[in-house]
Amino acid sequence: MKIRYLPVIVLLTAVTAAQNPQKELEFARSLGRRGLSDMANQVLDGMIKHSSSEMQRYGRYGKALLIKDEASLARGRFLGSLARGTVPKQTREEVLKLFTEAKPDLEAFSDKNATDENARFVLAELLMEYAEMLMGVGYPDSMKDKWDALSTENSEEAKKLFEGAIKHLATVRKSAAARAKNDESLDNPDYVVATRAGYMKAGARLRMALMYPSGTNFQYFSELAAEELDEFSAEHYNDSFGAFATLDLGRCYYERAVRLGDSDDIENAINYFSTLYETLKEDADNPDMSSAISQAFYWHAKACNAAAMAAGKLKKADPSMFEKSMRTLSILRTKVKHGANSPWTLLAMLEIGESFAGSGRFTQAVGLAGDVLSVARVGGHRDVTKQATERLTRWVGSVSGAGTLDAALLLEVGDSLSAQERTASAITFYEKAVAASKTAEQKEKVAYPARAQIARAYRADKRYFAAAAVAWDLVEEFLKSGEEEESEFGQHASNACNTARLAYRTISAATKRSKDESRYEEVKRVFRDNFPGHPENSDAAFGSARETYGNKDYERAATELAEIPETSKSYWRAQRLVPMCYWRLAAAAERKDDTAAALKWWTKMEESANALIDSSKAKSGKEAASALQHGMLMLPIALSSAAKWQPSLDAMNAYFAKYPNKFVQRGLEMKIKIEALIELKQIAEAEKALAEFRAKLSDSSHLPGTQFKVIMAMREWYSGLDEKEQRDVASRTADLLEEWVEKREKDPNYQLMYLLGETLKDAGRWKDASTAYDAASGLTTNKAVKQTLVLRAAEMAYRALLEDKTIKGIALQKALAKTRQLFLDVIIPDKAAQDKILKTLSKRWMRKDEWSKVKRNASALKICAELLAQTAPTGVDGRQVAVRLISYMHTFTRPVKDPQNKRYDDYIKLWWDGAELQLQIYQKMGAAGRSERNKKAAQTGYSAASKWIFQYRAMDGEARVVRIKALASELKRLR
Repeated sequence: MKIRYLPVIVLLTAVTAAQNPQKELEFARSLGRRGLSDMANQVLDGMIKHSSSEMQRYGRYGKALLIKDEASLARGRFLGSLARGTVPKQTREEVLKLFTEAKPDLEAFSDKNATDENARFVLAELLMEYAEMLMGVGYPDSMKDKWDALSTENSEEAKKLFEGAIKHLATVRKSAAARAKNDESLDNPDYVVATRAGYMKAGARLRMALMYPSGTNFQYFSELAAEELDEFSAEHYNDSFGAFATLDLGRCYYERAVRLGDSDDIENAINYFSTLYETLKEDADNPDMSSAISQAFYWHAKACNAAAMAAGKLKKADPSMFEKSMRTLSILRTKVKHGANSPWTLLAMLEIGESFAGSGRFTQAVGLAGDVLSVARVGGHRDVTKQATERLTRWVGSVSGAGTLDAALLLEVGDSLSAQERTASAITFYEKAVAASKTAEQKEKVAYPARAQIARAYRADKRYFAAAAVAWDLVEEFLKSGEEEESEFGQHASNACNTARLAYRTISAATKRSKDESRYEEVKRVFRDNFPGHPENSDAAFGSARETYGNKDYERAATELAEIPETSKSYWRAQRLVPMCYWRLAAAAERKDDTAAALKWWTKMEESANALIDSSKAKSGKEAASALQHGMLMLPIALSSAAKWQPSLDAMNAYFAKYPNKFVQRGLEMKIKIEALIELKQIAEAEKALAEFRAKLSDSSHLPGTQFKVIMAMREWYSGLDEKEQRDVASRTADLLEEWVEKREKDPNYQLMYLLGETLKDAGRWKDASTAYDAASGLTTNKAVKQTLVLRAAEMAYRALLEDKTIKGIALQKALAKTRQLFLDVIIPDKAAQDKILKTLSKRWMRKDEWSKVKRNASALKICAELLAQTAPTGVDGRQVAVRLISYMHTFTRPVKDPQNKRYDDYIKLWWDGAELQLQIYQKMGAAGRSERNKKAAQTGYSAASKWIFQYRAMDGEARVVRIKALASELKRLR
């Protein structure tokens, strides 16, 4: 079973689980790592319900691991989105809640399994991540200004978390180091464990220090951190753990210098960072080492700036120090293959730029920040892009002489500011770029795009008159230049003319003045006549028709588009839009329930699609080929919408034959094919097509509805099959329905669960059906419906019980008696009357008035009769009671087909199930011996069977006829 509504599976998992909690835990974790977290949780829930305390403990530990992994991933997403300047998908509070959920079980497991180092590692990682999320420590400086102002009450909790992590890591390091005493090689797992634990412990000390802005607490924890990091980095200097520990050590001294103002600390920090990148650059091919080098270089640059600032001589700083940094940077960017353009390296370049700016060398600072901006924008480093742009906006104004400014750089800064929606600043830089463009090449490459961007920025800022004026000035200059539209100038002028057109359209719509409308028409005409290659205006006719389409006047648009001549550049684009116009018109008519109008437009769409196919088939070229595909797709859409199922299926098959995997409409193609197959009663083919649909487009919005249609079609289909085939198809239908219900679990309802139960029942999957009915009963407040569903669940549980070969003897009798009592309580609710009625039925026929105490619940009567035939209360002949209950049921369920009998379909199977059960009881009584009573039972059964076999046309299937005839023959022999 796949659906989460079926708790019985979890129970079975618990019962049958192997008595090895580590193996069960690893199995659950492997499911979690493959993204099957629901199944992993089911296994772990089963372990938690197990009788073994060890199994329960490992189950809770596994649940905590899954939550911890989820928390760590959520934390990464949160911090990543924070660094990129985007709105976090996972808020900090939600991440903290996950950490809080995981912590108790991890702590409990680690305390009771002191030798389990992996558990301690996981706990230590969680405690550190939890503390960091509380306080915001351990992240790049660029994120600190975005972090929430945190209350001091969090610091004590964070301190306890870090101390807990340090305690666990110290234990792990000590035990692993003891095992690795004689073999301190990187191939020794124990040595690696000890090293990793040591590094994490030292890092936790530093993060504890970073919790405090300054003062005694910071000094105390930073001294502890420095001592631990110094010891660790000296011991492991030649491996990656040691490199990052040295990096943290330098960071520790840097923070102490900045916060406490100690010049010795800043010198120590500079030395550590400098020595580290000088030493490691020979190992630059190692991805881990290259990251350490880039970070060391960044912190070295920051430390140098801090040193100069602390000495109060930033503007007089020795230029040779910065020149050395530049040479080092050049070497690093050449050698550090994995980190050359990493955020750390780019941030380091900005720090060097800060040094240049601080010493008055703004031209060099701007050039360096410009390099960073170019690389960061291409690499998608939004935070670095933002920082580079911010520095450039500060430094550019200080560059002496307008001629020293690089026009292309100014344009790029403007583009970056525009992307950040800092429109006013962007316009300033675009204007600077225009002013800095002196040569003809600069005008073409910088000034023209900058002017077009100024117009676009004004329009984005809703300054429509300014946008129109700037844009039109560029257009007029282009028109006078005599250059071609295809030139770079022409492309920028084309965009500017479109901006002017859109601005005047907004102006005329707002003012309603004739002169603004005239101006708009003039600009629109210039746009159409001079820039036919623009995406929004390939030629005048198409532009006009496209605008008509945009105004939702689809009938007129279809006429205008169809009239565009073949000589037009936009001919194929126009022809492709014609069927779309009719599609829109038909959809609008359907929304109004205007069937006649909808059919008219679907027919028009069919005609236009056929015309597009015919015209494009005769032509060559990419656009004609695209038009052919479009026409072949539009045709089956129109045909299916008009309920022309066979032509629709033929057209859709032709489309797939030519374009097997072209799902332009994201699954509508498969939906059309499957619906046609259903309407044409080709259900087996529809089932195959659905499997293909699910395999190729599992995320299609058309899939759920199509899958449900197939499910309902399959239910109708299998009802006419023989028993074996019916069960097989019903089982497949149930699998599809289970999956469909699972995806709708946020909106469960009892009708769906009831439908699932019915389908599982038809498949003979009694236990699953029972669980589904039970789930359905919990989703309704209607008492009558709830009772019916509870009875269905009980009936299915009873069927499952009969098939369970592991339950025998007394256990089976007890289970049957319990189920029998449930049904008796339904049909004879009066407890006091139950024994009396059963004994009466056991001895003689009841009088008509006595039946008033027995409820007319056909299904419950039939099941109760079946149970009484197998097991009955002491002193009661269950078989006699059973046949009389069936006779009673027959009095009000006779399946006669006439308009007044609305429950014919409900009753026919029940009636003949009861009839067959009666004959089976008489047959068993007749076969039990040759007593007078048994012979009479056989005779009674034979008489009933003889009468019924002449009603074979009224029976509910051929299989029933065969079984009734066989029972008649056997009863004849026994009478």
